Order: sequence, then structure tokens, then C-alpha cells
Amino acid sequence: MHKSSTKKENLNLNIAIVCLYTALPSWHGAAYISSLMLKYFPTKNKHLFQFVDSKRFKKHKNVTNINIILNSPLFKLFFLILLILKIKKYFYKKKNKILVIEGASWSFFSYLVIKLAKYLIKDLKIIYHSHNVEYEVRKLKNSKIILFLTKIFEREILKLSDYNTAVSQSDKKLFFDLYNIKTIILKNGVDNIELKTNFTSKLKLPKKFIFFPGSYSYYPNKEAIDEIVTYHMEKILKKYKEFYFIFSGEGLPKDYLKYKKIKYYGILTQKDYNYVLSKSSFIFLPLKKAPGTKLKTLQAIALNKIILCTSHALKGIETSKLKNIFKYKNKKEVLKKITYIVENFKNVKIKQKDNKKYFKENLYFKNLLNEFAYKYLNDKN
Repeated sequence: MHKSSTKKENLNLNIAIVCLYTALPSWHGAAYISSLMLKYFPTKNKHLFQFVDSKRFKKHKNVTNINIILNSPLFKLFFLILLILKIKKYFYKKKNKILVIEGASWSFFSYLVIKLAKYLIKDLKIIYHSHNVEYEVRKLKNSKIILFLTKIFEREILKLSDYNTAVSQSDKKLFFDLYNIKTIILKNGVDNIELKTNFTSKLKLPKKFIFFPGSYSYYPNKEAIDEIVTYHMEKILKKYKEFYFIFSGEGLPKDYLKYKKIKYYGILTQKDYNYVLSKSSFIFLPLKKAPGTKLKTLQAIALNKIILCTSHALKGIETSKLKNIFKYKNKKEVLKKITYIVENFKNVKIKQKDNKKYFKENLYFKNLLNEFAYKYLNDKN
């Protein structure tokens, strides 16, 4: 880690960041990371181009919204052309042009953006900022045809881009194993400015609650939420009646809302999310085969929260020095782990203070992004 990187002057670059989803306002992990790319890329000349629908249409500084009206593949194809024309206009008469593709959309659309941009805009450099290995994501829920096409287009993206990033060593290895292409590690992280504030909110929360953040529409979250409600909840409440279970994100089934001990807050603003997370007794992440590095885990670590989770929730995160992680292998171990946390709560909280040395070098996205940019994009190198 280059500790002096955050003190260096801005790079002489013109950056266009492309999100084929809504990054601002941020309401899910990929959006949050993309918003931090815009906030912390070390250049004055940067702009985010994002697809929005009418529900989330809002103006932000240095952001161009492209209202796709209807979120369907056919509409996206049409508006991709409009997107590229707006990017071309932004780059007009500019030098040192870099296009950042936020890799949290289907690889086919990202591939089209890159091909069109390279054809229409001269002297353009491409950064493919992956949020995970998409082939791994599609393998969980999509058909064999989609999986086959994903692999083809993801390979082409990596070939066409000048810089390809991976969020972890495990993703870096998987990219190489699948496509024989080397990538640069750019870890996911959190906003250190945001996490320094005292959190306030109008939300009314129970005194003791277990928190799972994440939309039910994302398959790994669905599996985890189903397991919490149908397997763990009854066992935990039988021993610890004072606990509530709080869920956030979109799409929680109505059948789950009938339980008195479940509270559902839907899509939270970042301010409210931080408040709920900070007030939780602990965060519970029973994730299975979940691709990429989990932002929910990073945010919980950054807020020094107790985390009860599977190894999948920790993928790509170095946790050997952390004192607040309680990992389990089998779901039958969960109640035993919770018992230990409850009965040793004060001692666990004291040990957590040792984590602060870890945060600056491993969690703050500004530092992680600066290290990448100054090392690979500095024209003096």
C-alpha cells in the first residue's frame, strides 16, 4: 500500500464511468461501489453515465442520466447507442480519454458498449472494473445458453479492455483459469468519510435485533433469507426471545411479513442503512456460493460489527487479524455461535478495538482506488 498516494496531485485524465444500472442514488452493492468510483477517482475531469428508470430519475453533479423508460433487453439495446453518443460528446476535443465499464451488468451489453465506443471514439483506453466473475454469477441461476454466451462475451471484454480488474485474489485466479487473461486487483471498499459520522435516523428500531441486508431478488440473498426464516429463526427465538430479525433490500415475500419478530425496511438510504447496521446486535450472513466480495461484509467490518457468517460471506476478504468474525461450517453450529456471542458480548466488543489498524489499508475505497490509478494510469510511469 502506498500510504502517500492520497496526498498526490490529481492525474491529468478525462474519465467517463459507464453504469448500465442506476448507481446514484445507490441502493445496492454494485451501485455503491460505482458511486465511489465517481467520488474518488483521482482526477478533476470525471463523469458518470447511468441508466435510470422513471422511479429513480434524479439529477446529480457530474452525472448524465439516460432514462430507459422500460428495463428490458430491447430497450437497453436502443439506448446503448444514445449512451455512446453522449460519451462521444463528453470526450470531444479531450485528451487522455479513459472509459470505465462497471461490470455489474450482463457481459453482452458491456461488450457492445466497448465495441461501439472503440469504433466511434479515437485513442480511447478501456478499464473493465469487474464486481465479480460474471460467469460464476450466471452459473447460479441462468440457462446453459445464457451461461455459454456469458463466457464468450466476458472473454471478449477482457481481451478488448486495456486494464481489467478483479475484486480479490480468488477472482483474479478464476479469470485466469477461465480465460487465460491476467487481471489487476482492485478490491471493493467503503467510504471512510461516511463511516466517521455519528448515525441518526427517524427509523424506530427494536433494542436487540439480528440484521440481514440484501435484496431477495438476488439469488444468493434469497437462499440466505429463506434459511434464516425457515430454519434458524424459530431455534434462535426459542432461546433468545428478545431478538428481532431485520431485513432490508427489495422483494421480501409477503408471507414472511406475517411473523411478529420480522421487521422489513425495504430499500434504505445509505444514511438509514448505516444507522440500522450500527444499532444491530450482530449481522448474520448465511450465504452459500455467493460470487464476488460482499459489500455488506465490508461495511459491517468497517463499522466494527460482530459478524456471524459462512466462509462465502468472507470471500476475497483477509480476516485473519479481525476479532469480530464468527465463521461456521454447518448451519447446526449457528445457535452455539450465537450463544457464545451473547454470553461473551462485552469481551467480544473489547477485542474489536484491535481492528482499527486494519481498516485504512484494506477497507477505504479512496485509498484502494488511488493505489490502482497512480500505479497504472499515471503517465509519468
